[in-house]
Amino acid sequence: MRTESREWLSIILSGLAILVSLWAAQQAREARLISIRPLVDFYRDDDSGSPTLGVALHNSGPGVAMIKTMRYYVDRKPVSDWPAALKANGFDPDADYGTTFDPGDSLGVGEQVFFIRYRTKDPQVAARFADFIDYRVGILLNYCTVGGTDCRTRCSVQTLCAH
Repeated sequence: MRTESREWLSIILSGLAILVSLWAAQQAREARLISIRPLVDFYRDDDSGSPTLGVALHNSGPGVAMIKTMRYYVDRKPVSDWPAALKANGFDPDADYGTTFDPGDSLGVGEQVFFIRYRTKDPQVAARFADFIDYRVGILLNYCTVGGTDCRTRCSVQTLCAH
């Protein structure tokens, strides 16, 4: 009887050791994923005294961000054509020389890229554009780690992005 109970105890302890090993492996995997997670945020250059104004993406995380989707909103309504939205709101679309992000594009570690970059010498237009990007434009961004294992959604101004 004693030998049989020792065998069962050995089996139970072996099973517990396997469970602890699996748990430790899962924890190590999660820690590794966190160590390569990008952290993308929006940066606004809205100083109306400057000749250029705009909105940029900035990756301050330790991993590369892969852009999945980027959607523009004006007054909480989706905009499919950014140049047309500029024109409809009284701005010259040719004055915007920001970088276009397409699905699959990447944003490197520490990289900052302006996707809206508006240039004007007219201080009144600059002030109107600063108000436009601050109070009426929302950008909804979906991005992932390079392996696609961890995806995030960010909005430039929560109240302006319709989810």
